Amino acid sequence: MLEISHLNFNYPNLKVIHDLSIKIDTNEIVSIIGHKHSGKSTLFKIIAGLQLPTSGKIIFMDNDITTKRKLNGELFCQARYKGLFYGLTVRENIELGGWRIKDKNILKENFEKTIELIPHLQKSYNKNIKKLCNGERMLTAIARAIISFPKLIVIDEPMLGFYPLFVEKIADLIYKANKLGITFLLLQKNISDAVKISNRIYEMEDGQIVKEGNSKSFEKFDLPL
Repeated sequence: MLEISHLNFNYPNLKVIHDLSIKIDTNEIVSIIGHKHSGKSTLFKIIAGLQLPTSGKIIFMDNDITTKRKLNGELFCQARYKGLFYGLTVRENIELGGWRIKDKNILKENFEKTIELIPHLQKSYNKNIKKLCNGERMLTAIARAIISFPKLIVIDEPMLGFYPLFVEKIADLIYKANKLGITFLLLQKNISDAVKISNRIYEMEDGQIVKEGNSKSFEKFDLPL
């Protein structure tokens, strides 16, 4: 589904990403783990189209999207819970993710399918987003990505810094959405979070992939500080 080949990103005097290659297959949950300054955030921005790579290719669903982003809603990139509108309710924020859906009945149906995945928000979707805790905002942000049922959702640090209760709820939401056919790429710092949810894991260090394997191969693995 997504294949990144020999990707490089350089600033004038600094190599941030060096010859990076990864492949994500349909219906997988894949995590890229790495400590701060490993290059994960830059990789996220490149996949999202916010930065252009120095060289390399990004192929998504057999289309080269390295420099163009005509994706028709099939790829959704979510940076934590950034981009939520604090003057709107939970429902209104989630429905904004379905802005491409012109049929109001389909949008309503998709909202109902999405909110069913999140029992925690089912009684509070008419609340203003300001009244939620950060964990609930993260659930809302992921729900906004899910509502249009894209082929691939990429999330930067979906679980970092939240209480264990919300880490479990976020993981549960991703798992349920994956069972409905959505593929996930998660960029994470916490190895234990990645092991719990992922089919496969890449470790990124100094802008390069230094290890790859299934989640079991990372169970006794610790990231350097």
